Parts: sequence; C-alpha cells; structure tokens
Amino acid sequence: MGITSQAGRRATTCGSNTAYGRLRESDNPNPTSAQAQAYLDDLWGVPRTNRKFFVDYYIDRIRNFHTDSRYGAEPIPFFSIDDIWDLTAALKGVFYLLTTGEMHDETRMNRDNFLKHAGLVPWTEGVAPNED
Repeated sequence: MGITSQAGRRATTCGSNTAYGRLRESDNPNPTSAQAQAYLDDLWGVPRTNRKFFVDYYIDRIRNFHTDSRYGAEPIPFFSIDDIWDLTAALKGVFYLLTTGEMHDETRMNRDNFLKHAGLVPWTEGVAPNED
C-alpha cells in the first residue's frame, strides 16, 4: 500500500471514529457507518444520503489495493488526483466541524455548490451556475 492510501485510510478511520464518539455521547452505544454519515449530513445541512461514511472512497481503495476483494479486481487500478484532493477537503471539513462546531469556509462553499447543483436551493439571481 502506498503512503497516500495509508494516510487516507487513517484519516477516514479517524473521522469515522470521531463521529462515532459524538453519536455515543448522544446515547447511541453502537453507531453504524450509515449513522455516522447521517450525523454529518445533518451537521452540514444537506439531505441525508442514506450511504455509509465515505463509502465511495472506501470501495475504490479496496478495489485498487486488494485484488481478491468482494468488489472485484481492477486489471489496471484507476487513481485520480482529484479523489485525493476531494477526500482531503472533505476530511478537513469533517475535522474542523467536529472540533470547533463550526463549518469551514471551503466546506460551506462546497456544500452550497452541491445544494445548488442538486436543485435544492435557488441560484443567485444574475449568476450562472458555473460562475460562483
């Protein structure tokens, strides 16, 4: 496993464990990965995804580094630097929010863009979708 994979695995584990700890503090003795993601969805103010905590990154990592996984093998592993940047930005937002109780500016911008592209909030008048 490369350094990036190890660092990403450790960071996502740390993020999920922190979310689990918050859920345990709120009387959930055995939280699931899906509950951790729902907790973050609620904190971020986005509709619940009904997915597990950072599941897409997990599946990609397993498929690329463990050739006999239940997700199948990749004959030529596909890696994208965007995935590393996106995961870093998302986890930075998770840690900042869970540590300070406030949303990081970059996280707020990404959340607002997600909500706009999903059609869940209106576009600012006079601003095209790709201009903000």
